[in-house]
Amino acid sequence: MKKAVKIISIVLLLSFVFVLAINSYAVVDGKTIHTVISFKRLTPREVVEKAGIPINANDIILGTEKTPCKVLRVVRAINVKLSINGKDILLNTTKRRVGDILQEAGIKIGPKDIVKPSLSDTVGNGDEISVQTYRTVVKTVKIMIPYKTIYQENDKLVKNKVIKFRDGTNGVLEKKFLLWRLIPCGLF
Repeated sequence: MKKAVKIISIVLLLSFVFVLAINSYAVVDGKTIHTVISFKRLTPREVVEKAGIPINANDIILGTEKTPCKVLRVVRAINVKLSINGKDILLNTTKRRVGDILQEAGIKIGPKDIVKPSLSDTVGNGDEISVQTYRTVVKTVKIMIPYKTIYQENDKLVKNKVIKFRDGTNGVLEKKFLLWRLIPCGLF
């Protein structure tokens, strides 16, 4: 009986040590879940490699601590065509929302700019984002106004005698127009 208790105690102790020494990981890749078990702690990249999941340069691995296992999620980069005023740029990004993609690309959107699809929409691999940028331009037009000769009677002068009081100068009328212009694609 004592021998059986010792054996059960040793088995329980070894089981407990085994459970404490094991590291369990779950990797979510799209709709597939991979499980990795290891006796040593692994980096997220090592876990994904042990799961046999290929990772591209722009893919990212997101991790969340769960007790006792670690859950990792692979976010795949997508190719998005960004067309700004007719100039096309191919982006490889892990972002999905149009506004986030434009922010990542360093594109600032003004109040009159047109973005299709809208900033809050999401895009997938191979989709296109079209941006037409407009900026305010103030156009100033100067119009010359010729001076007029004004004759004024004066009691101190002899009748029908004209004297020059001062020289006239042409005037200038400035008119300002506010225009919205499409920015040429060479400015990006």
